[in-house]
Amino acid sequence: MKRSLFSRWCIILVLLVSASGFSRYGPGNPVPGNQEYPAAGLLRQMISNIRSINSLEFSMKVIYRIEGEQIEKRGRFKLVNEPFRIYYKQEYPRRDLEILYVDGKHNNRILVNPNSFPWINFTLDPYGRLMSENRHQTIFEAGFRLIADILESFLVDYSEDLDKIVRYSGKKVANEIPCHHIIIEIPDFRYINYTTREGETVASIAQQKGINSYMIMENNPGIGSSRKSLGAKDILIPNCYAKRIEFCVDREKLILTSLEVYDDKGLFESFDFGDIKLNVSFHPEEFNRDFPEYGFK
Repeated sequence: MKRSLFSRWCIILVLLVSASGFSRYGPGNPVPGNQEYPAAGLLRQMISNIRSINSLEFSMKVIYRIEGEQIEKRGRFKLVNEPFRIYYKQEYPRRDLEILYVDGKHNNRILVNPNSFPWINFTLDPYGRLMSENRHQTIFEAGFRLIADILESFLVDYSEDLDKIVRYSGKKVANEIPCHHIIIEIPDFRYINYTTREGETVASIAQQKGINSYMIMENNPGIGSSRKSLGAKDILIPNCYAKRIEFCVDREKLILTSLEVYDDKGLFESFDFGDIKLNVSFHPEEFNRDFPEYGFK
């Protein structure tokens, strides 16, 4: 059963206070004095660990379903959450494509080095069409924090039914790392009617409801942009982020190593993380276009 907004915030406060007490309790070892399903305890500890990360470096392979096709991208990130800074170098499909974004610089636009035609650097709107093409998230949602928000939403909204939706599936190796395999499955995943209000956009609805903007657009073909005001109209939106989520958690660090998201049509998106370095002390120049290892001109 889903909770009211007030109840959700109350439960989130309890989760954040209690999360650190779950670290020594693994599968099959429920927290003493607590009847909660143990897999949810692992999730809470992972969420707590993610909240403690401000900077990280990692490789990622992502697959997005775009218009029925599986689109793959691979690359390496350097990221600082506060103040937000990100550098990305793509390995596939456009090898050596680089992007750099730093809050307050370049008029809050993304600096792009295509390393191909037209052989010049340029800036793009982070919410614009080109930066939204063939992807489900913006650069501001890179890293683990969006994933933590999604999982926390499930734990709150379905707090009374965790033993039914959260399942520990055993130990496995993901990306050469020994992991816990956990599955969240929402049996009542469905699309519901939603009447938009003046000023609302697909992006604002997705953020408010904790759902994916591309999933909304996929099921409402007439919507051309996630940032354009919708006016007053009836649309279909999913009642939660996914029908099923499978993920692997590093058994030692309790940090995410892979994630697969499914809806009613099958695989919606997947993420594989590798060579993860947490709370990195980056040199300030690593978020400057003149850093010697980068190709910006």
